[in-house]
Amino acid sequence: MALRENFKAQAGAISDRLRAMTGKRGAWTDDLEAALSVADFNEAQMAAIRAAATPTCLQDLGDGQGGTVDHTLAQKLTHAFRDPVQNSALFLHLFAEGKMEGSEREVLTVLSQARGAIRDIVHNYPLMLREDMPGTIRQILDRYEQEILPQMDTMIAALAAETGANPAAIPPGVDWQHLYRLEPGAFA
Repeated sequence: MALRENFKAQAGAISDRLRAMTGKRGAWTDDLEAALSVADFNEAQMAAIRAAATPTCLQDLGDGQGGTVDHTLAQKLTHAFRDPVQNSALFLHLFAEGKMEGSEREVLTVLSQARGAIRDIVHNYPLMLREDMPGTIRQILDRYEQEILPQMDTMIAALAAETGANPAAIPPGVDWQHLYRLEPGAFA
């Protein structure tokens, strides 16, 4: 069953906002990478980061012992801030534009996974950066909390009612380079 027009429009609106906020490298990525590059994570914090990382999140991370260094931790964590959001935004855009056939259930899955990833981002980056949080990143996190997540909540509730599916039963996305929710105790 094709996605109804009202859901297409809502998916498109969310996609547009996400892509506008974090779609391109710029000051925010430079600020985040710079802040993460000077973060001094202790052993317990690094263990927590590794435990929360998706399988591809820290892939190609240098070992700091003269081995081949393809990416730094700061680069990988900056990418993890953006990757699940932009991948979700792309799928929502394709659904909204009719370039990819999708049902209400498929959009519910993408939105639920994106909402989980954004909630993780909102939780994780203040823990990792604390008082070194760049203003550009704080602005993105605030917009996620105040604008994007409430809009997603509303659409997810409507799609769940339409499909009878339970959004809480949808597993998180696994193909992203992402950090699931960090254990706060390691960062206390």
